[in-house]
Amino acid sequence: MQVINTGGYGELTFIRTWSDGSVHIGRLEDGGYCHIGGPPIASKRELESAIPVGKYLNEALDWWENKDKVEVKKDKPKVVLMDDGSYALSDGSPIKSVGDLIANIPPGPGLDAAVLWYVETHRDKIKSRDADKEAVEQKTEETKEELARRTCTCGMIAKSFAGLVVHQRTCKVHQQQEQKAA
Repeated sequence: MQVINTGGYGELTFIRTWSDGSVHIGRLEDGGYCHIGGPPIASKRELESAIPVGKYLNEALDWWENKDKVEVKKDKPKVVLMDDGSYALSDGSPIKSVGDLIANIPPGPGLDAAVLWYVETHRDKIKSRDADKEAVEQKTEETKEELARRTCTCGMIAKSFAGLVVHQRTCKVHQQQEQKAA
């Protein structure tokens, strides 16, 4: 299994993936096939171009032929459209990834609308995550610079610059470095 964070489509869990160089698709853990980046398969030709002839292609083509006949299992929740225009699973749990939508909605305008909803509603979270990552990287860099200013040549890190000066007066390693530099 391979879990891929697609960014706009969330995390997708693939059982197996195939690529022909230009088309990279995979079989989802929950059923169905989609491109590694998240978009659903648009044509039978995409499956035939990426998956080599054999057992896996036959399974994919069988899925393609029966994709509109979504199998309703009593123990498996369905994707439902909520009053506010959002989507959720019938058991009340949220949609975690595009994989939930692809596995439960037949290809067509309904699936396209659900995928568009997912991407639009999660775009802010993705941008926020990227902004948070940049802020953490900035803070980390500032912290490294501050630690470098308070670090003696012997490797001791003082709590303050004044503490560093006091330490350096008695540090033999620091004193030897200054003598070599002079």
